[in-house]
Amino acid sequence: MIDSDDGIGLAQRISHAGERLPGSKPFWQKAQCDLITQIWSPGCGSPHVFVTASSADVQWPDMHCHMPGHDPTAPEDAHSYCICMTNLNNNPAIASYYFQKRWEIFFMHFLKPKFKVKDY
Repeated sequence: MIDSDDGIGLAQRISHAGERLPGSKPFWQKAQCDLITQIWSPGCGSPHVFVTASSADVQWPDMHCHMPGHDPTAPEDAHSYCICMTNLNNNPAIASYYFQKRWEIFFMHFLKPKFKVKDY
């Protein structure tokens, strides 16, 4: 029979072992603690920020007008969505370049001045 103290200790050891299992609750709790530690590193005085950006590449008509064979007069329907997806799959360099340029413009003209970014 396991007494309650041994049960708690066992649960803590199992939870600690779960930190190495990607996707588990202990994994994400540890990741959050690590990120908070990195953001508010001792002696720094100012926070650091990590930004992750993703594209809405299917919803950017201005990007799709640069794709080969783009028809600006085509109606927006399931067929045009399939064409957009095919264009993205067949032309990843265009999509990547476009996303990079959008990010640079957003960073330089909004994030950098708004948050007074000095080092990046």
